[in-house]
Amino acid sequence: MKHLMTLLLLLTWAQMGLAQVPLEFAYSEAEKEDSVSALAITPLKPAQTRKLLKRVIKQFRQDFEQEHDVVKYHIDATFNRDSLAPFSVRAAAGFAFDSYASLRMHEFKYEGPYRLNHADTAYICNYLETFLRLSPNYVPPLLHLDTSFHGPIDKGPLLPFEKYGETVFYYNVTAYSIVDAAGRSIYRIVFARNGEKRIGIDHVYGKKYDVGELTGTAYFDCSTLHMTQFKGNARLMHYGHVIRIRYQNDYDENKGKLVLRQTKIVWESKGTKIRAAIHRLNE
Repeated sequence: MKHLMTLLLLLTWAQMGLAQVPLEFAYSEAEKEDSVSALAITPLKPAQTRKLLKRVIKQFRQDFEQEHDVVKYHIDATFNRDSLAPFSVRAAAGFAFDSYASLRMHEFKYEGPYRLNHADTAYICNYLETFLRLSPNYVPPLLHLDTSFHGPIDKGPLLPFEKYGETVFYYNVTAYSIVDAAGRSIYRIVFARNGEKRIGIDHVYGKKYDVGELTGTAYFDCSTLHMTQFKGNARLMHYGHVIRIRYQNDYDENKGKLVLRQTKIVWESKGTKIRAAIHRLNE
């Protein structure tokens, strides 16, 4: 049997089952609600959009900064690399929405043709932990431009929920009010990059680098402004090639606090594809 490290070295992401997740899990050509005639969809004017954007960024940051209980999640992931045999992992983890330090991985199970050692297991768990942390205000930081890049970086990937000023400068933001026949309403906000470049600088070696970015679509309850769903598209650079992560987070409200319900993920880069699904366990 092959040793798993042979495959892991090909995955080329040192920072970082059995259920299969469809590649197009949430990325249809058109938003489903747009095709339902019972829905009233109203585009917001630019001034209304900016006002709403400022409010939802503030609310999301407040929701994130609240102290949350540790919740148990189940994780399934399947790893593929070109023509090599895929392998799958299944795990559980305790995770609090507001604190990465509380993440505890356990119940790790593996299925595949490769042998695992302790380093292999730790390597895979780093991927799983990263998947669990994906959110509107977190994607993995820029890793390396190339093998000669070892200096500190002054900017990470561009995120739409970090700073209002940066978001309106680097993104085209469009917003819609959506009301169904029963009178229930949500806001949909779409974040697309505009033509403004955001370049980072390694101040030790003087190198410039592409910081990458997160774009996507967020949905909010109109009355509470709590986020209900985020569909993200991350573009990251690693050793001169692009990593793309598409994911959908669904959120619930529990005792006035925002709680992650489930995440679906497709991770692709240079012949490697990882599909993962995460869901909250009821205990």
